[in-house]
Amino acid sequence: MIQAPAHLGRLQRVASQFTPYSWMDFDWRPTFSLKRWLAMLGIIIMFLAAELNTFYLKFVLWIPPEHYLCLGRLVFFLFAGAVAMREAFQFLDDPNCKKFGRQAWMIAAIIITELLIVLKFDWQTVSKPIPFPVACFWILGIVGLFVYTIWKFYLHPHKVIAKSHQTTNGDVVMNNNDRKTQNKAEGGSNGSVSNSPLKQPRFRVSRDSQNGKS
Repeated sequence: MIQAPAHLGRLQRVASQFTPYSWMDFDWRPTFSLKRWLAMLGIIIMFLAAELNTFYLKFVLWIPPEHYLCLGRLVFFLFAGAVAMREAFQFLDDPNCKKFGRQAWMIAAIIITELLIVLKFDWQTVSKPIPFPVACFWILGIVGLFVYTIWKFYLHPHKVIAKSHQTTNGDVVMNNNDRKTQNKAEGGSNGSVSNSPLKQPRFRVSRDSQNGKS
C-alpha cells in the first residue's frame, strides 16, 4: 500500500481490503439433471414465498408500509439471501460439498416460519376460494410443468456437458472432458476421473496445476 503511486491509489488499495478475495461464476443450467431441475424449482418457490410473505405479514400484523421493519426485512433478505444462494449453488455444483449451507437452511427456516405465521393468524383470507379462471391457469401450469419434467428427464433425456469457467483470481472450473485431457497430458498422475458428467459436473483446478507446477 505504501508503494501506491498516489493518494487515490492508496485509497483504492484500502477499499479493496473490504471486497471479496475472488469471485466464482455459477451457471443457472436448470435442465442439467433432474436433481438440479427440482432444486431450481425449489429455489423459485422459496423466492416467491418470501415475496408473498412481505405483503401478507403487513396485512396480518397490521404493520404500515412505511414502518422500519418492512425496509429492514427487505435489506436483511438482500444480503442474507445472496449468501444463501451462493451456498445453494455451491452444494449443487461442487462434488466435494456434501452438506447444505447454514445460511441457506436459516433463510429457508425464516421463510417457512413467516408462512406459518400467515396461515395461523389469517387463515380466513388465505383459504378464500380462488376465481375459476385463475384456478384453471394454475392447474394448467402445474400439469404442464409435470409433463415437461417427465418428457425432459425420462422420455427424451440427453446429456449436457458443462463448460469451463474462470474466476477473477485465475482459478478455472473444468468439466470432465477437459480434466481427462489434462490427466492424459500429465501421464495420469492425478488419478482417474468419472466418465459421468451428471455426477461430477465441474472440477476446480488452480492455475498452478494447469501449468504442471507443484
